[in-house]
Amino acid sequence: MMDSINSSMQGNYILLYWQEIQSNRILVGRKIYKTYEKIVHDLNNPGKFYYDELRAKHALYFIEEYCRHSQGELGGQKVKLELWQKAMISTIFGFIDNDGLRKYRRAIWIVGKKNGKSLIASALGLYMQIADAEMGPEVVSAATTRDQAKKIWEAAKAMVMMSPALKKKIKPLTNELSSKAYNFGVFKPLSSDYNTLDGLNLHCVLLDEVQQWKNGMALYDILARGISARKQPLIFITTTAGTVREDIYDSIYDECERLINSYDDPSIYADERTISFIYELDKKDEWVNEENWIKANPGLGTIKNYDILKNEVEKAKDNPLLVKNLLCKDFNIRETSTETWLSFEDLNNQATYDLKELKPRYGIGGVDLSSTTDMTNATVIFMVPNDNTIYTLQMYWLPEELLEQRTK
Repeated sequence: MMDSINSSMQGNYILLYWQEIQSNRILVGRKIYKTYEKIVHDLNNPGKFYYDELRAKHALYFIEEYCRHSQGELGGQKVKLELWQKAMISTIFGFIDNDGLRKYRRAIWIVGKKNGKSLIASALGLYMQIADAEMGPEVVSAATTRDQAKKIWEAAKAMVMMSPALKKKIKPLTNELSSKAYNFGVFKPLSSDYNTLDGLNLHCVLLDEVQQWKNGMALYDILARGISARKQPLIFITTTAGTVREDIYDSIYDECERLINSYDDPSIYADERTISFIYELDKKDEWVNEENWIKANPGLGTIKNYDILKNEVEKAKDNPLLVKNLLCKDFNIRETSTETWLSFEDLNNQATYDLKELKPRYGIGGVDLSSTTDMTNATVIFMVPNDNTIYTLQMYWLPEELLEQRTK
């Protein structure tokens, strides 16, 4: 099989993708640029982990040789991966240590809708079930609701039904894909209302559309603990942006931001077992320029229909009520719920100013006093001549005797 891989796949797809990015033939956002800059650095400067091209191409070969489309005009045809997909999968599966164990145990892929998330996730789930040299692998497609959990699993089941080669190893059952006759493996959907979540021994966890999860941290923590007994497990998270704030999506996204920022300053954060691929616009107003659409939609024009997106953008230009949902789902701009008047970008404003330089003459102030254990706040808003910006100055106070208690 390795000879077949060598003969059918030539070139390092990570380096090929990086060359396209650097030559401006492919436009990407800042986060993807910084991620691949780090990946290429690690590839060229091996340490504890090094890049094994055969390991990377083993996963690619499996997907393209044995996995087939089950829907649309491509139904029944073999999956043909694009360069950006090959680079991502090569990164996840290609970096290993001297014992041959994978570096990355968690991969996060945030991308605009209709860029093939379910297809890739289901194919990787099947690879982890029967081609990862793991005995008794448990693969789950998980979500807080049963219907959401079944989406990737159903895509994988359809993929098995379309592939004679996969059907020889995997038996599609009502609620699971069984490879017990081959390697004692199983692939099944799993949700919060499952009979029991105790005793999980997971080799691969596929989490889909976590931006829709409400109160999802408890399930995520259980699944994260469920991989602890495996030597090279994988949590693969696929999602777009959403409107559910201060839940698992925000937690994961903020963690990814810290991770990417740490590539320039390692003292910020450290997690060598996680890799993230965040395809998004760099600025909210970039959506009006179609040259920027590919930043959040790397499959635009091939996987994702260009004309449909263009039509949606034109409608949003004429109807401001459509903008928020378009930015959130197609361009990965985090938002609050569609009914709120304050956008998440406004709420998450990180602009700063120098009070000494502005020299405001007066302001309007307010105070929210605490009674027992909450915080006291004082806020002043002000403006300066020839500037339409409304500036805010805020301070918070907490009773000193409660500081240690609140910290714990």
